[in-house]
Amino acid sequence: MNFGGHTRMSEQTPSSHVFVEPNLVSASEIVPEKLAWLWPGRIPLGKITLLFGDPGLGKSLVTVDLASRVSRGAAWPDEVGGVPRQSGEERKPGRVVMLSAEDDPADTIVPRLRAARADLTKVELMNGVRSTDGKTRFFDMGEDLCVLKLALDMLGDVRLVIVDPLSAYLGQTDTHKNADVRGLLAPLAELAAKYRVAVLCVTHLNKAQGGRALYRATGSLAFVAAARAAWVVCEDQTDKGRRLMLPAKMNLAKDTTGMAFSVVSVPAEEVGAVAWEPVPVDMTADEAMDGSGVKEKVTGAIEWLKAVLKDGPLLSGEVEEEAEKWGFSKATLRRAKEKAGVKSRKRKFGEKGEWEWYLDA
Repeated sequence: MNFGGHTRMSEQTPSSHVFVEPNLVSASEIVPEKLAWLWPGRIPLGKITLLFGDPGLGKSLVTVDLASRVSRGAAWPDEVGGVPRQSGEERKPGRVVMLSAEDDPADTIVPRLRAARADLTKVELMNGVRSTDGKTRFFDMGEDLCVLKLALDMLGDVRLVIVDPLSAYLGQTDTHKNADVRGLLAPLAELAAKYRVAVLCVTHLNKAQGGRALYRATGSLAFVAAARAAWVVCEDQTDKGRRLMLPAKMNLAKDTTGMAFSVVSVPAEEVGAVAWEPVPVDMTADEAMDGSGVKEKVTGAIEWLKAVLKDGPLLSGEVEEEAEKWGFSKATLRRAKEKAGVKSRKRKFGEKGEWEWYLDA
């Protein structure tokens, strides 16, 4: 038999009488599509994104904030004047499906959504799976993905699915075996692509110390491998009240910055909410989670910066070059710059595009 100019052959699998053949598609037959974003440059549509960090740092509050923005078609935290970071990106209200195993809907999730000003009519909580005999059971990613598909079909305009935490919905899957995890997440990735929804999965850090942030997500490395973007939520080691959401993996965008936020109280709802800082953070998860003497290094860099800039502005390149000689990394210098009140601006004279640093009086 022939197809596509090639001879078609079939093989019988050793364990059955089923014949199999390669499922080949010519690259020439695939129509290229532009990558679409939920949060431009940070959370892609049609893909799995991983959000991980230690308990108690606000990961679930971040998911609620994102759900609220999607439900209202509201601006993202890093948009200036409501203008998307990337041109051509469409921002419109959409539905959100939330699977939350750790928080009570009535006393926690809904009050948090209200505090974040979500459109509650566009947020759906999937509390389990109901069978035709009226019985309900917990959602199992391995067995019930068809139920999530049915929910997406019923709702029609879902843009975000939140799974918090992912580990609660894996059933009997051995989360430390790459093959088992890949077999579970591959259909989820296909579902995300088919419906062009962003799937945001929340998980915790493992107990390992040191190494790249990418390897700190709980369970098999297949979790991170399945995600097209991965974000770490961690403390700012120089300001314990400040949280950082930093890129650990981003295959789809270049020069990705992080974001900073704090958790504020909303007395009317008796819950907390996320307050984002509008200026992105130029730091990676690896840099932030390298905790060896960070505070002391930053303190020293702050004093050094103030000393070298006390007599007037200097070109940024000159400052960075000199800082390296003194043993300050670029990450330490960036943190010190922010803490010391050092600002950047383009010079009014000299070569076009030159930036200088100066102390903000």
